Amino acid sequence: MLTGARQVGKTSCLQRLSAPYQPYVSLDNPLVRSLAREDAALFMRRFQPPVLIDEIQYALTPFGVQYILRKHARTAADSVPTLGANRVYPHMLRHSAASHFLHEDVDMVTISRWVGHANLATTCIYAEVDLESKRKAVQAAKPLLSPEAECAQWRTQADTFGWLESR
Repeated sequence: MLTGARQVGKTSCLQRLSAPYQPYVSLDNPLVRSLAREDAALFMRRFQPPVLIDEIQYALTPFGVQYILRKHARTAADSVPTLGANRVYPHMLRHSAASHFLHEDVDMVTISRWVGHANLATTCIYAEVDLESKRKAVQAAKPLLSPEAECAQWRTQADTFGWLESR
């Protein structure tokens, strides 16, 4: 096994080592990669040991990620029509994950570190609190007066929740 950092010449080294003694195969070729993934036995019969198998050489670029995401968003829009009306981009995945974690009561520091923010304030900017979280916060709020006092009026009025839903 030959390992090392990206772009230091591992493939060139493998190609020089293989010729003419051993077969060399690269998984860069989509057909070869598909064969290896879907029918390993046939792949091994076709490229009989000893063989040098090289990894995929290209790194997925931000444009590649965006292309794949948009392609799947178009497919998903068939089932979720509102998705088709919105532009879907990679940063939405981070935002969605942060919002999901927040909804599941994960603390902001953990969320901030998970999405890779150096500053907690950055996470707070876009970690939106959804309606269900607002509702839980209102219902969990203790009255400001003594325990014997009546519930605060805002806690018992249905239009308080209507106001929250409009935000």
